[in-house]
Amino acid sequence: MIAARTKAALQARKARGDRLGAPDPTVGGAIGAARVAAKATSRAEAVMPIIDAVRASSVTSLAGIAAALNARGLRAARGGEWHPTAVARVIARGRLSA
Repeated sequence: MIAARTKAALQARKARGDRLGAPDPTVGGAIGAARVAAKATSRAEAVMPIIDAVRASSVTSLAGIAAALNARGLRAARGGEWHPTAVARVIARGRLSA
């Protein structure tokens, strides 16, 4: 039943002239990757001032910065806690965008 309804819906969209799928899958993948990179750069630019403030308070280790970000209630990009590796990646991305 599901397959039949899906096929009927796709045929209806084709009949209306809608394009289905990406015109070129390699282009779609590149666009998606560019969006992810832009979002990560934007996030790094937003977090870097906070990381700089933490560094100014004599906390220089990645683990210490991660702990300070967690203590401030700041969540990592996917809503979890900060880890030293994530801090290192944000700092590296922040240097690239600067």
